[in-house]
Amino acid sequence: MRLTTKRLGLVLLLPMIIFSTIFGLYPLAFAIFLSLTPFSLGPPQYTLAGFGNYMMALTDSFFSNSVTVTFLIAFGAVTIELFLGLIMAVLLNERFRGSRLVRILFLLPMMTPPIVVGIIWKTMFLPNTGPFAYVSQAIGFNYPNVLGSSLALIAVVLTDVWQNTPFVMLILLAGLQSIPPPVMEAAQVDGAPSSQVFRHITLPLIVPVLIVAVVFRLVTAVKMFDVVYVLTQGGPSFATDVISIFVQRTFVFYYELSYASAASIIFMLVAFMLAISLTKVMRWSAR
Repeated sequence: MRLTTKRLGLVLLLPMIIFSTIFGLYPLAFAIFLSLTPFSLGPPQYTLAGFGNYMMALTDSFFSNSVTVTFLIAFGAVTIELFLGLIMAVLLNERFRGSRLVRILFLLPMMTPPIVVGIIWKTMFLPNTGPFAYVSQAIGFNYPNVLGSSLALIAVVLTDVWQNTPFVMLILLAGLQSIPPPVMEAAQVDGAPSSQVFRHITLPLIVPVLIVAVVFRLVTAVKMFDVVYVLTQGGPSFATDVISIFVQRTFVFYYELSYASAASIIFMLVAFMLAISLTKVMRWSAR
């Protein structure tokens, strides 16, 4: 009976295994193979070139800049999202009239497609006709060309914060609602101030959830492409040139398929090690 059940399970899993192999493992394996060849757009050159592409990436200032920019945006955005998400989760954890409607409204940015988010915020950042420019001029301030200056990095961070803070809030709200009510009731009976309850009871209990939110957001933040491409396309002067934009430019405009594959593999390994490190921290905090 058990053997039959196992065979049935394997048969049911077979379509997923085939799909994952075709659309997951094969592209990854081919990308690794390409990264070891001098292949570029044109006649195939499948002769092995060793780790030359990897050495070129490690010594390429444009690649190192894209990695730095990616992590600056990712860590900056996630830090702000964690802070704002926690505040929003604490406020929405309280029952009040219309709380369900407020929660739905707060989740709208998260459900908006990234391309649309990029278009909305690019319109808002326009130097002459955008809402920010209009308000600044109305109160007597000169509004700079945000997306055409070094402020573009901050603009990308703010756009990501607007879109993804609700996701962090949702995770933390679930963590707050999972705290056993008797624990909170005991603290209230003892007459502990709300600040001390939050600091000594609430916050320690939701630390694992906080780390889960950080892991999810960092892993997705380092892969951002849509919003950055719509807002700045990596400019100005590579100020927002995240790794996905770098790979796209290397592949599409310079036709260096092997070099783009090598850069992608390197960054995938870096992101994988980051995720593993954060997961270990999460396990340690759960002890």
